[in-house]
Amino acid sequence: MMSGGDTNALLIELDTGGAVFRPSAIEKMTGGEACRQGERFTCGEGLYAASLAGPRGVAVVGGEQRVQNFYPELGEAFRREDLLAYAGLRAVLSLRRSGVPEDSWETEFGRAVAKDFDVAEREVSFGKLRAWFDEKGLSFKFASAEMLEPLASGTITQRIAAAEDRLREQGIVNATNQLLREKDSVAVVYGFGHFYKQLPALVHAFGEPKYDCGAP
Repeated sequence: MMSGGDTNALLIELDTGGAVFRPSAIEKMTGGEACRQGERFTCGEGLYAASLAGPRGVAVVGGEQRVQNFYPELGEAFRREDLLAYAGLRAVLSLRRSGVPEDSWETEFGRAVAKDFDVAEREVSFGKLRAWFDEKGLSFKFASAEMLEPLASGTITQRIAAAEDRLREQGIVNATNQLLREKDSVAVVYGFGHFYKQLPALVHAFGEPKYDCGAP
């Protein structure tokens, strides 16, 4: 795909603020041993495609938006305290994945939520999140990524995740459409699951797809 000379823009799963991802920045993120284990590239399909595209002069752009960009629209469908709890749950799970000790979560929590949710740190607290869990009859001890599964008929956090997912997928399609106004040929490199989520919006924007499976 990248060597055929017919692709002049690449959209990947990254937030670049709409700007082109500079080849020097791509090299900094993917060069050396940071993304390699022997012969294997370990930093995902998007950055792998970027590492091939950048040196060939293909413009690399991220199709992601900041999470907080979705909250104004989500606020029309969900209560603010539920959105804050959703952002709080994301923060807790992120802190856990990052290996932050649990006794440090209280200190890091407000900053982590404010990073995603455009809110003053003083408006959120670990105690408020625990109280929200108690109000919903949920156990904070068993907070898990399953609570953020995008299920339109699931729990309140799952319904928020599903609504956010719809906004995100439409945003990726919009970013693709914008690139196609500026470039002749755009390659979109995202995980396979996104294709099915985006398919209705893709068909609406570009018509029925044609499938071309590359040789293994």
